[in-house]
Amino acid sequence: MTVPSAGIIVKNVIPGSPAYAAGIRKQDRIMLVNGHAVETGMEFSFYSSTDALRIAFLRNGARRDITVNRQPGMFLGVEIRPRPVRRCTNNCLFCFIDQLPAGLRKSLYVKDEDYIQSFTYGNYITCTGLRQKDITTIARLGLSPLYISVHATDKAIRNYLLGNPSAPDILDRLSQLATRGISFHTQIVVCCSINDGSVLEKSISDLCRYEANLRSIAIVPVGLTKFHTNGLRLPTFSEARSICATVGRISDAQFRHDRVRKIFLADEFFLLAKSPVPPGSYYESYPQLENGVGLIRSFQDAWHRARRKIRGTVIESGRTGRKRIAVVTSVLAAPMLQEIAAYINEKLQAPRAEIIPVANSFFGHTVTVAGLLCAKDIIAALRKCKSEFEYAVVPGIIFNTAGYTLDSYSVRRMQRESGLPIKRAESISDLVEYSTGEYHGHAN
Repeated sequence: MTVPSAGIIVKNVIPGSPAYAAGIRKQDRIMLVNGHAVETGMEFSFYSSTDALRIAFLRNGARRDITVNRQPGMFLGVEIRPRPVRRCTNNCLFCFIDQLPAGLRKSLYVKDEDYIQSFTYGNYITCTGLRQKDITTIARLGLSPLYISVHATDKAIRNYLLGNPSAPDILDRLSQLATRGISFHTQIVVCCSINDGSVLEKSISDLCRYEANLRSIAIVPVGLTKFHTNGLRLPTFSEARSICATVGRISDAQFRHDRVRKIFLADEFFLLAKSPVPPGSYYESYPQLENGVGLIRSFQDAWHRARRKIRGTVIESGRTGRKRIAVVTSVLAAPMLQEIAAYINEKLQAPRAEIIPVANSFFGHTVTVAGLLCAKDIIAALRKCKSEFEYAVVPGIIFNTAGYTLDSYSVRRMQRESGLPIKRAESISDLVEYSTGEYHGHAN
């Protein structure tokens, strides 16, 4: 059997594991698993799921063939060196990464167009970089659902938005995936006067033809920082009202037909249109929560649950002298948190929590979500009022998994530069606990 020229590199092998016992070592290049060529860690995981494995690998250019046996459920013991993330070659008019200032974490400037990242982490891809070989691999491994940026099904308009005249027809790509049993979540970033109106209606209609393969469509407004240079703009009030009405009508009709809603508007459209946020039932299982679809409703429902738990809470005697806490949030979230703080303070009979809305000077005031707040803006706001508070509570969403903000601040550094102790709130329950945790008395 001829060994392919690609393969994957072993990053580490756990001593005593089945792979180690069979002879696999660090830096070996695994080429075949049970006769299947492997080029990614995903393929290796897929083909090595059996208890008996035949593995062909190269060591110092020489081929070796081994058999690995393991007990059912036992970890194989091989760690694969990650392959480079496939990069995006589009030049989208609205690309948020192109709107970032210099000096942020290097990882923030990576534009990925990687179907494995899409399946694993829900990263959106445009499918412009998908080769026929990739589509075959996706189908063979059953990488479903994928997350796909559509923006417009009209090829000319889509290619203009992508800044890529040679981008393939998205409907062709979706059809190839659908016929192979792959489903997808999709998004349309609305750029007014380009892909709204009849273009948007046609895009939604075209996507709905995929029926069972279509999991959801998120309609989101373009995100713009002060570094944007392509002349795009946010929807006006009247445009947002029109989009809410049009998409709402189509979404309701689709829901009546399928009995499950698949077409969703991002929260920001309701805010721009000054329209009520829909009830939780509108969002089904919240399939596009990380895309800003249903965050407000999810937050409000979490608050209602927390509110029921603290209805009986009363202040303990002798605690009224404590300083207040500063609850930092974005301009967008401030009105909701004001309601929460007012309720808590009333129940505790003391002005314990004060909301500190922080305008986003780092990215520009058009960016109003909490997740894009940077430490420098928060620190500047807290320095002005630090003597009034015992400590500050900041949203946990501003930190990455390593504990750093977009501008590379840790909690410790924020505390040092703001002059205030800082606590992270990962949920509304955390906020309630910070606000009421000093008081443990309960009404009879």
